[in-house]
Amino acid sequence: MIPTDIQVVAVRTTVSGRAVTVITGTSTGLLSQVNSEFLRHLLLGLPIILLLAAGTVWVVVGRALRPVKRIRQAVTEITSADLSRRVPEPGTPDEIGHLAHTMNDMLERLDAAAIKQRRFVADASHELRSPLAAIRTTLEVGLAHPARAPWPTIAARAAQQSTRLEDLIQQLLVLAKADEHQLTAHQQRVDVSPLLREVTTNTPAHHLDISLDAPSGAATVGNPDHLRRLFSNIIDNAVRHADSQVRITTATTAHEVRIEVDDDGPGIPTADRDRIFDRFVRLDYSRERGSGTTGLGLIPFS
Repeated sequence: MIPTDIQVVAVRTTVSGRAVTVITGTSTGLLSQVNSEFLRHLLLGLPIILLLAAGTVWVVVGRALRPVKRIRQAVTEITSADLSRRVPEPGTPDEIGHLAHTMNDMLERLDAAAIKQRRFVADASHELRSPLAAIRTTLEVGLAHPARAPWPTIAARAAQQSTRLEDLIQQLLVLAKADEHQLTAHQQRVDVSPLLREVTTNTPAHHLDISLDAPSGAATVGNPDHLRRLFSNIIDNAVRHADSQVRITTATTAHEVRIEVDDDGPGIPTADRDRIFDRFVRLDYSRERGSGTTGLGLIPFS
């Protein structure tokens, strides 16, 4: 009797020089039973396998992203009022560790910029308030005794303070342009020798010996007004702190013009040589108002 389910296999071969076909058949009942049993186990085990796989992935991914969650929470709590906080670093040499380190570096730069900005606003407000207060005080004294007040002297003092105020505002505008990278506009070829002679001539010597060695032909590319202000600030600073002499020399190479302003004063302490390029920074020995300085002169032009 032929079973209901059979599997037939036919193979062509050669027997004693004759081509024959060998046909064989077998029942597939056992195969069907195996298939059915496998399908039953598969239907029962697949959901369990999926649940185990999903649980394993959830645990592994959750543990891997736990530092990211802590970083996100820390960043959410950081505000512009307090940039001193930092995100936790997992201390692992993977992408998450690199991300945390990079974010802390960014927060460090933002914190430093915010501190400089707050200091700048506070110092600028203080510097602007000083000449305004001096003008108001001078005028109030005169108005209190209008008949006896020396009005020419009062007017001269008010004009002096207004000139200082105007100079400070002008320098603040220069700083604003520097922040917007606008100082590089309108550049041209400039011979620095006439500029140095002009600045040296207009700088009060205060019984000092100011020597200038600036042969013609020392040319560079820049803005004449900015260069004149730069030379004036540096030379004036040297004159204020020199003991007896100030030497200004220029040297020209194939690629640059080197200008040296040397005085025989006490010099800048090593610890303060980086600070002098910050805004409104003045060393302790020049903090007095009598110097007439604002601390803006040594800011590099960019």
